[in-house]
Amino acid sequence: MRLPLCLPLLLATSFAFGQNLHELKTDLVLPFVSIAHLGYEFIPRSRLGIETNMWYSWAEKGNYYIPPISMHPEAIGTSIPTKHQVLVATIGAKYYFFNKRNGTGLFLGGYLRQDVLTSHPDKRYEYLFLNNYGYPNYNQGIYKKGLLRFGLGALAGYKYLIGQHLLLEAGVGVDWPIFYKANPNIVATDWFGIPMIRAGYRF
Repeated sequence: MRLPLCLPLLLATSFAFGQNLHELKTDLVLPFVSIAHLGYEFIPRSRLGIETNMWYSWAEKGNYYIPPISMHPEAIGTSIPTKHQVLVATIGAKYYFFNKRNGTGLFLGGYLRQDVLTSHPDKRYEYLFLNNYGYPNYNQGIYKKGLLRFGLGALAGYKYLIGQHLLLEAGVGVDWPIFYKANPNIVATDWFGIPMIRAGYRF
């Protein structure tokens, strides 16, 4: 959780610079899939932007699997519905190709990403585990912690400024893991994508 805790310090430090551009943004599509997003970009130069983003998802769903006691080939296990909460934070930089547009137009960049996922299995999970194996799940803490992941990524997109303050931004980021720790019931891919359709305000 170190990266999210550092974000307020980054924001406070960036506001100390005068005569620079600041932008607040939010994604227009993600709220429809139960994901909240807030982004901030500091533009000290016309070609350079320093950006941080946070996402929070409260409706991710999955299943925890309890293997069968019997070793018989036809024996089947039990899948228990599980609710996940996900916090994602990124910090990175952008390079804008159009010098006279002050941080707008086509851009490329890179970022560091952190994912923290916590799991909340159905109450039946602990009951069935105890019933199947005769002892409680001593790894309960591990199962609830879920996932910790750090990734390194690249992004590309385009930003359009409407007047002096309103902006629209579209793009995509792709990142790969550099550190990964998960409990065995969570299946994660080797790479992640971040689609971007955002609106914001520049000041």
